[in-house]
Amino acid sequence: MIIRHYCNSFIEVQSSNEKIVCDPWIGKTKESAWYSWPFYKENASFLNKINPDFIYISHLHCDHFDEKVLSRYRKKNTRIIIKKFNSKRLKKKINDLGFNNVLEIDALKRKKISEEFNIAIVPQMSTNTSELEDHVNYDLDTSIIIQSRSDKKVFYNNVDNPLSINELKSVKKFIDNKFRSALSIICYPLGAASGYPQAFTNLNKPLEKRRIIKKSFKKLDKVVKIFNPEFYFPAGGTYMITGKFSLLNKWIAQPCNIEVAKHFRSMSCEYINIEGGGYINLNGNKSQIKTIIDDLGSIKNHIQKKLSKVRYFYQKKRYIKSINFMNRLFNESQDKYFQRIKTLNIYTNWNIKINVYKDLCLKNDGEINMNKSGYFKSFIIRSNSKYNSRKVDLECNLDKDLFCHLMMRNSPWNTALTGSIIIFSRKSKVYNPTVENSLNFFTV
Repeated sequence: MIIRHYCNSFIEVQSSNEKIVCDPWIGKTKESAWYSWPFYKENASFLNKINPDFIYISHLHCDHFDEKVLSRYRKKNTRIIIKKFNSKRLKKKINDLGFNNVLEIDALKRKKISEEFNIAIVPQMSTNTSELEDHVNYDLDTSIIIQSRSDKKVFYNNVDNPLSINELKSVKKFIDNKFRSALSIICYPLGAASGYPQAFTNLNKPLEKRRIIKKSFKKLDKVVKIFNPEFYFPAGGTYMITGKFSLLNKWIAQPCNIEVAKHFRSMSCEYINIEGGGYINLNGNKSQIKTIIDDLGSIKNHIQKKLSKVRYFYQKKRYIKSINFMNRLFNESQDKYFQRIKTLNIYTNWNIKINVYKDLCLKNDGEINMNKSGYFKSFIIRSNSKYNSRKVDLECNLDKDLFCHLMMRNSPWNTALTGSIIIFSRKSKVYNPTVENSLNFFTV
């Protein structure tokens, strides 16, 4: 088995003459401010050079399901691996790109997909990595277990799946029972793959960045102890923020390679730095590792300066004709929002304030520049509970055209909430993921 890591969750797994590619993403995302890093030189046709036999798509987010990369892949008969979701949205989107050979795999079932590969799909079981209670449960993320049938090596790729420690223990038991081979290598994210802390105001971003990285190392220690692999590499959450919010890059809670290598000096498994196209060859008695990059700090600064000129997807099409137009969208979305909340029997006791701007601008410290942003209007989604305290639990600051995009379902809230295009202020000291996740229902 040979594993090559390009960027984020874009990974290639080879056994003999067959290849599985996971979540191929290159360049700019369709629905967020993200740009792939460090794999920035190649264009969206790069997948044709790899020529995979299988493509695994973990979930719908645009840094995993990259429509431009898939649309330019010439072999439309390639087998696309996805979980067998209740919703057929992902399958339909894949079909719309010309792929009709979609393998929908039942969760937690080992499956032989060829003479070279056994796989299993691990479903999403939680909605956040902090193991906090969340009443908005949705079937989105997945992980994948890949086994080479030639050398019996097993690779666990967690992707973004927010599994709890107990859930990860059950995954390890599943691997032991169904694949009957020691786990060779795992890929598990480090740091935060979300908008926190860089896209939040009124907090000490450098301090929160360090806290999150430290916390993620502690969880990784537990993960490594559970799986006890030979090798580990981090994947997922590595990206650059483009456009007018590119100054937020310095507060993304991701450790550098030197920090990770230092942490693993006392670990039971070996950390390998293969991001950017490096690989590990697990064949034979001694594994071969090729590292492509070590420290790209100066290059990254140069690329970030160029990418700061990028315009966001919603800036290309203007929707606002009048305040009445936005009021109508808001009222219709709010009606649907509370209908869905009621259907799911979710108890609401929160208020969300949405501040809309003509062109939201930030100061150098990441706070909102009120003088330049052109304040447009504020809306409040107020819960109808008789116990409502009237205080605002969460503030969302965004451009008026983005707000219309989201309400009209032209792009999903779920991506925008993590994609560093909304600037937040959390008023409550206690983080309640249901408040933020409930915005997925705020559409017409």
